[in-house]
Amino acid sequence: NARYKDYKFDKLIYVVATEQNYHFKVLFEVLKKLQYPFADKCHHFAYGMVNLTTGKMKSREGTIVDADTLIDELKKLAEQAIKTRHNLPKKELKERAEKIAMSALRFYLIKFDPIKDILFDPKESISFEGETGPYIQYTHARINSIINKSTTQINENLIKKANLNFLKLELEINLIKKLNEFPNIITKITETYKVSLLPNYLIKLCQEFNTYYHSTKVIQESKDIELARLVLIYSIKETIKNGLQLLEIEPLEEM
Repeated sequence: NARYKDYKFDKLIYVVATEQNYHFKVLFEVLKKLQYPFADKCHHFAYGMVNLTTGKMKSREGTIVDADTLIDELKKLAEQAIKTRHNLPKKELKERAEKIAMSALRFYLIKFDPIKDILFDPKESISFEGETGPYIQYTHARINSIINKSTTQINENLIKKANLNFLKLELEINLIKKLNEFPNIITKITETYKVSLLPNYLIKLCQEFNTYYHSTKVIQESKDIELARLVLIYSIKETIKNGLQLLEIEPLEEM
């Protein structure tokens, strides 16, 4: 009651493991019986356990693995993945690996229904391919690279001038439809608390973009078509960026 008086909250969300389901069910019923004004504003956001797979990260024996230990392991895996693609200075390598590692962990945990127990595979989570945070970051970086290669510098005036009627391919129409889903996804999350909807939306958006990327030339002779396609992929990039930031994952300009 004191907390409600202090904050006048619209919703009070308890993020606590599923083991406490019964406790919160009883608590909320008691609050209603006592006619507290905030009784209907309380919500228990339950989550399952996270189990790990192999080696030092294996937890099926009942070993509790410290989060810092897991993050350090992910950083090492991220460094290895980056080294296969780039020769970066040590400081930049460490910084980029940390951003990718945090993306891998956060995205992997959020993409599943929180009530279910999760089997976390560090190597799978850090992959630049597949349904992972680094894959979403990689797609964002790929779009950024395409835009930078164009002699056309995207800005607000050019976006307004672009003739989107040149976007006639089925893949382009599907991408526009997918972009249009984003606001509804966010609204649905606020209503249902199903945060996993966002990472799964980003996965599908990136998959559709990469199919488009592999089959369609964005930079080309027709400047009208090029501008229309640049505006399309810029919109995809901004949507990915907004989605990642909502998940508190840093979008990367290059991987």
